[in-house]
Amino acid sequence: MPGSAPPSSRSPSSPPRAWGAADGRTVDWRAAFDLDPGLVYLDHAAVAPLPRAAAEAACRFAREAAARGALRYERWLETEARLRARAAALFGCEPADVAIVKNTSEGLSLLAFGLDWRRGDGIVHCADDFPSNRHVWEAAAERFGLVRRTVAVTRAPDPEAALIAALDAGPARLLAVSSVHYAT
Repeated sequence: MPGSAPPSSRSPSSPPRAWGAADGRTVDWRAAFDLDPGLVYLDHAAVAPLPRAAAEAACRFAREAAARGALRYERWLETEARLRARAAALFGCEPADVAIVKNTSEGLSLLAFGLDWRRGDGIVHCADDFPSNRHVWEAAAERFGLVRRTVAVTRAPDPEAALIAALDAGPARLLAVSSVHYAT
């Protein structure tokens, strides 16, 4: 079938191949998780297994907070500052431009209700995207008088061209798309 992936030469019981890292190293991503060996977890969106390093860091923080309260608050702020600096270097921006939020929904809400919207501003988003990436724009459009243009990318023969056409259809201050589509 054109466009389909070649059949896998690996048996269902063999370990997955390691994927490459951005710097060319080979990384065994499965080894970063304490996932049951018989489980293949494909839903990364809402609630997913934590990487071991993240789980261990959260446990260290919880143990420290339980034992010492906020006595090390300054150190926690230093950790946050290092995270902001590393994220800023990755994204090519200033640390002050990095927002650290609890989850995608919180970040989208801060953006949707924190921008200086003008009545009639346009928003383009996918009609069939994650609910968190649809509902927030619907609510913002209602509150601020925004014009929403939605694109049903799963039905479009060329999703990128359909999004660009929606942007070209009128002024848009924001394009909201997910890196992985809800329907996949």
